[in-house]
This record gives sequence, structure tokens and C-alpha cells, in this order.
Amino acid sequence: MKPKTKLLALAAFVAIALTATAILFFLFPDIVRVRVLKPLIEAYYIGRYYLAFVPQLILWMIPPVIAILIMTRRLVRLSRIGRSTRVQRPSSISPGEAELARLSQQLRRARHSRFARVRLSRTLVEIGARLIASREGLPLWKARQQLTEGYWRDHLPIHQFLTPRRHYTSRESGAGFELSLQEVIEYLEEFEHHV
Repeated sequence: MKPKTKLLALAAFVAIALTATAILFFLFPDIVRVRVLKPLIEAYYIGRYYLAFVPQLILWMIPPVIAILIMTRRLVRLSRIGRSTRVQRPSSISPGEAELARLSQQLRRARHSRFARVRLSRTLVEIGARLIASREGLPLWKARQQLTEGYWRDHLPIHQFLTPRRHYTSRESGAGFELSLQEVIEYLEEFEHHV
């Protein structure tokens, strides 16, 4: 989705929400006042009452403490990455073998982890984009763009599988994912033979 389209969708959503609220307010003013406005106002005053007892120093300390925690976490993560790159020796594994090893590791994890399924789906998206690029004679970035815009929309299971965001919310089991994965791999192999 393009940024301009996203902005238009957000503006439409806000306009619809405001319209719905106005209609509800004019049709059912008593219900809105008793069920929505009154609890909100009471919650505001209760919150102000308890915040009055909290020393201002504590309130002003919360944002810097959160910022320090986030920065510390990032520094620890960066130092781990730096350490792991320093310790690693040059691998004798060829790039193709390394990619296969990474794929097999992702396959093992995908049986149990939803995030591993997303990673595996992204890997297959990259492979699909390469296939589209070689078939259509396009640069890789253009093939990726065509894939996200729905290159395989006619083949719904393939299109859905190659939408990694879907796997974050999917409650599909590892076995169900493996069946979908097998279908996608077979389709990509067939697609490759027709390139």
C-alpha cells in the first residue's frame, strides 16, 4: 500500500468514526452521556486525584528512565552482534549451501514458531520475486513491487502464503503450514520450469 493510499484510508476511517459518533450522539444522547461521557469524566477526575499525591520528580523521571532502558537494550544487542561477527571465522560453506542450511533451520523452527513461519514466507517471497524478474525481464525491485501488488492474486492460496504479515495473525498449526508450504514450493517449481 502506497503512503498516499494509507493516508487516504486513515482520513476515511476518521471521517466515518466521527460521523458514526455524531449520529449516535444525536440519536441516543442519554445513552452516550450515561455510558460513555460520564465514565470518561469520572476516570479523568479519579486519575487527577491520585496523580496529585505522586511527587512531580517521579513523574518527570519516567520518560528518561524508559529512554535509558531502550538505549541500553540496543547497545547490548549491538555489542552481541559485534562480538559474534568478530569470533566467526571465514566459512568454507558455499553461498548456496549456506542458503539451504538457513532454509532447513527455518523449516524446523516453523513447526513451532509463528515468527519462523513469517521468516520462511519472506524467504519464499524473495525467491518468487527472483522468478518473476527472470520471467518478465524486470529488475528485482520491480518484481518485488509486482509481487506485493498481487502478481499471483489469481492463485489465492499462493498469494496468501506469500503475504508474510498474514502469518503473524494466523493461528494455522505447524502441520497446516507445512501443507501450504508444500503447495507453494510445488507451484514455484512449476513456475520456474516455464520461465
